[in-house]
Amino acid sequence: ALHYLNLSSFELDIIKTGDLDRTRLERTYGMDKRSYNGHFVEPDFNGLSKVSVFVFHTGLSRNEINELVTQGLSIEEIANGENRNFYINAGDEPLFIDFFEDGNESYEKICNLSEAKLNRIHRFIRLAKKLNWSFEDLDWVLKSLGITPGEDIDENNYEDHIKRLATIKEWENDFKVPLDVLTSYWYIIKNIGKRIDNNPQDLFNRTFNNPDILEGAPPYDLAHSIEWNYKDPEEGKDIKNWLLSSLEINDEELNLILEKGKFNDTINYTINLNHEN
Repeated sequence: ALHYLNLSSFELDIIKTGDLDRTRLERTYGMDKRSYNGHFVEPDFNGLSKVSVFVFHTGLSRNEINELVTQGLSIEEIANGENRNFYINAGDEPLFIDFFEDGNESYEKICNLSEAKLNRIHRFIRLAKKLNWSFEDLDWVLKSLGITPGEDIDENNYEDHIKRLATIKEWENDFKVPLDVLTSYWYIIKNIGKRIDNNPQDLFNRTFNNPDILEGAPPYDLAHSIEWNYKDPEEGKDIKNWLLSSLEINDEELNLILEKGKFNDTINYTINLNHEN
């Protein structure tokens, strides 16, 4: 797995170390103790909250920092708190960038930054760069593996997570499909990361609410499930045509899915179409 991910043992040790080690964190961000008037001065991690300082110490571009903090969420999704669920936020108040003025100085600041988040951020960035994945994709893949904001890739479970990441990377290379499509085979379809509220780019909306497919019909809202009687040729006709067009499959393939699926009522021939199904 390490060879496939192009990870050295040293790099793996950094990524899997979830416990907060201040000395290691200081070295990681290039903020070792400095001598001042004969005394050692503790590094001030608060200084990293300035975007310009964060750029200097991480090597990220300004655009990459924005991608790290927002991960493709739209303004509405951020307002609804979807960013709270990012791995880098560790289940705490989400990071966001704001503009500040201090006397004659104006600067951008990363708000809600903490040592715990810095510990996750540098490991998350390293892993994303090694995998050549966007921050948005890596975060969603981690979710699909059951790594929630309150959990971590640590000493207790890293071997399993690293092996599965290597497998996913191999599948990505073999099948040449986007990661949000790949993860939908074992996890819920991605319905966040709309980017633009009136033209959502997440996989769910790209697939099922494509304007060319809807042809003027109202978009499907995941907040409300649809009960579909797939044996009724009249009642279920519109839903069936919508599914055939969205999934780009034919009648035979859809019938096979219905036959093999475990989500239908075989007595009443109904399916509750929701996020999970």
